[in-house]
Amino acid sequence: MKILSFGSLNYDYTYEVEHFLAPKETLAAKSMQRGFGGKGANQSIAFARAGLSVCADHRWRFAGV
Repeated sequence: MKILSFGSLNYDYTYEVEHFLAPKETLAAKSMQRGFGGKGANQSIAFARAGLSVCADHRWRFAGV
């Protein structure tokens, strides 16, 4: 089976703060996490975890486009 996943790849920054900020308020974050996300990335990870082969194909050879 061949699968081509279309979608986005994002790099997310998530900050933990004590409370939502008021206008013009500055607050130091308690912590920060970084990670990959996006629909295309999440689908590709799910395919790989299900045992399917996932690879990059920037020139669309795999899709025959």
